[in-house]
Amino acid sequence: MKPNFALNLSHEGIILLHRSPRGAWTEVGDIALNDPSFRENLSFLRSTAVGLEGKGFGTKLIIPASQILYREVHAPGPGENERRAQILAALEGQTPYEVADLSIDWRSDGAMVHVAVVANETLDEAEEFAVEHRFNPISFVGHTHSNAQGWDRFLVAPISRIRFWGPMPKCATHPSRFPRQ
Repeated sequence: MKPNFALNLSHEGIILLHRSPRGAWTEVGDIALNDPSFRENLSFLRSTAVGLEGKGFGTKLIIPASQILYREVHAPGPGENERRAQILAALEGQTPYEVADLSIDWRSDGAMVHVAVVANETLDEAEEFAVEHRFNPISFVGHTHSNAQGWDRFLVAPISRIRFWGPMPKCATHPSRFPRQ
C-alpha cells in the first residue's frame, strides 16, 4: 500500500501532507506543539484526512533529520552478513544507544556504504503517537542532509519490517518530494 498521507514530525510541530494523484505532496495543515488546542486541531487534521481518502487511509511518518545519524562506512563485504558485521562494528560507540537498540538502513556504493541510523525508541514514540491519534501509520521515512531535493531515501520500510538488519526492501521506495523540510 502506498500511503497517501505523510505526517511530518518535528520538534516544533506536526504537518500533515497529502499526496495528489500526480504524486506531488501538498500541505493539509500544521499544528505547533505548544498550541493550546493541539489535540482538537490534530483531531481536525485526521477528520480532514478521512474526508479526503476515507477511513482506510495510510500514513508514512517522517522522522526528523535531527533524530537520524547519517554516516559513510567502509563495508566491502563481500557478502551481506560480512557487510552487516562491518557496519555494526563501525557504529559501535557512535550513538548513546547500544547497537541492538538501533534501526539501520543502508545503500551501498561499492565498498562504501551510506548508512542511516535511528534509535528504536524514536520509532516507537513516532508510531505510538500516530496510532494514538488514528493516523494509521504504515511506514517510516527520513531525509538526508546532503540531498537538497529532499527525497525520502532512507528508512523507507513498512513499520512491521523496519527493525530487521539490512537494506530496506525495495517496496515503496519511490522518491517523494516533501515541502517545507
